Amino acid sequence: MGEITTCDGKEQFSKAAFIGDALKRRLAEHHRQEQARLHRKRKARREDAREQDDDFAVAQAVILATTEQIAAFSAALDAYDAAVVDALLENEEALNAARQAREEILMQAHVLPDGRRVFRTEDGLHVFDEHGVDVTAEVSPEEIDPSRPTWEKFEEADRSVNDLESERQDLLDFQDRVDEARERLGEGGLTTDDLDDMREALEADMPEAVRIRIDPDAPAPDGPDPVPKEQSLDLDAMGQDLAALTSGL
Repeated sequence: MGEITTCDGKEQFSKAAFIGDALKRRLAEHHRQEQARLHRKRKARREDAREQDDDFAVAQAVILATTEQIAAFSAALDAYDAAVVDALLENEEALNAARQAREEILMQAHVLPDGRRVFRTEDGLHVFDEHGVDVTAEVSPEEIDPSRPTWEKFEEADRSVNDLESERQDLLDFQDRVDEARERLGEGGLTTDDLDDMREALEADMPEAVRIRIDPDAPAPDGPDPVPKEQSLDLDAMGQDLAALTSGL
């Protein structure tokens, strides 16, 4: 074997030191990567746990309506139906009377040669036809007998008819919404929130003529007088009776 010189020893020491540094760097990099992997794993676990908590919270929030709640809401729909029918009958009677009154006024109106019926205003300054068109330029107020109905009288009678026709349409529209709620109730799978949403929507759209039959104490400044207690519909009692019958099945 040859003799190792001092120069060769220094070279070998330098190589060993370089290899040692490289190994340390590799170990440090490996440690860093392993820590990063563990961090990502822990983060993924936390996110999975958070999603599971959210799903559980949603599941807890979705509470299906009980049989008693379904029965009570069904009884409320029955009460709404009964109130609508009662209101429609009253509306029909009032509407027929209003149309008859308007027709009688038209029959007493001043008639132009072309068949139009016209009315003089109470102040005697204008003439309107039955459609509300000012025809003063065509017909002088003096030409109309003062004993004939005035424009204001006809306008009031015509407004009554229009108001009652509008009320009737509102009642029919509400009846459709009640039917839609009943169909949805029959589909099943409703939550308590679903029932609350449907109840609130119906109460918001409820015509005044129905409301005073459901709640006779409700304020109705522009509507008819409150319905007597004995003629009102007791929703709570109906719901309890129906719920008792259902639970006994």
